[in-house]
Amino acid sequence: MRRLPLLSVLLAVACTPVTQTTSGAFAPATEPTPGMTGMYTTTLAASDIPATASAELRNGTPGTWALDFREGSRFVVMFNGAEVVQGSYRMDGDRVVFATGETGPYACNVPAEYTVNRSGNQLAFTKVGTDTCEGRVLAITSRPFTRAP
Repeated sequence: MRRLPLLSVLLAVACTPVTQTTSGAFAPATEPTPGMTGMYTTTLAASDIPATASAELRNGTPGTWALDFREGSRFVVMFNGAEVVQGSYRMDGDRVVFATGETGPYACNVPAEYTVNRSGNQLAFTKVGTDTCEGRVLAITSRPFTRAP
């Protein structure tokens, strides 16, 4: 499996580097940084959700997830075709770091870091350290994401 050269979870073009503000959000930096942009999708089944997860997660997590990493270090998450999170991220080597300041009904607003592994047109995420947003952990680590055509 080939590791992503730069930490951006999902897409292959150029992103703008970012700096973290005192509020925990990321602001675009002044120099361009190579990264990835694009949309990746995965579909989670009820069997992908641990029996120990809350009823809310067991009922609200199965379905189709899309991660759209955009230029300017912004991302959008869609669930079953509806936009549920917008936020900022930064790449750090083969890791993606999600910032605070997310918006949307599924927003976590807790910083988190994931290693990104790429194999062909697929991305797989592995949690680094702690992420207290259980829904995010389940949505992005349960199955690999495949680049949308």
